[in-house]
Amino acid sequence: MDEEPERTKRWEGGYERTWEILKEDESGSPKATIEDILFKAKRKRVFEHRGQVRLGMMCHLYVVVDGLRTMEDQDLKPNRLTCTLKLLEYFVEEYFDQNPISQIGIIVIKSKRAEKLTELSGNPRKHIASLKKAVDMTCHGEPSLYNSLSIALSMNQEVGLHQTLNLPAPCYWTSQPYYPEL
Repeated sequence: MDEEPERTKRWEGGYERTWEILKEDESGSPKATIEDILFKAKRKRVFEHRGQVRLGMMCHLYVVVDGLRTMEDQDLKPNRLTCTLKLLEYFVEEYFDQNPISQIGIIVIKSKRAEKLTELSGNPRKHIASLKKAVDMTCHGEPSLYNSLSIALSMNQEVGLHQTLNLPAPCYWTSQPYYPEL
């Protein structure tokens, strides 16, 4: 028991041979080496801290509404368009309750064209008012997913690191099933 190996204390271990790290510059000063060590330590802290930064806190969401002739089908009462717009009104209210600093834009596709129903905005009342007016729109034509994507991208050219751009793909309700030829 008297012959315990000589151990250095934990706080002493970090200070061993520190003179080997320091190098003098041409004038004989270790200042450049000390500044380099401090710079590396600061850079290490910044990179470690960077993992805690939350990117994508502000979300830009574009909703594409189907305005095709099949939306006038009355399998849902009074028709598909009215039911879709009512559900979208509810979605807008819930979305802004859960994401108060985010923004929504609504795009309608019909007749192979995409039209902005509302601009990108963080005001839910503006979107709900536009959706209530859109209940009376006429539905006709064929879809154009490409045009809806190009409108959404043109409405939001620059998305910063603190923002994300979301554009869910629209689902088309068709009365006739599409079977590609195999």
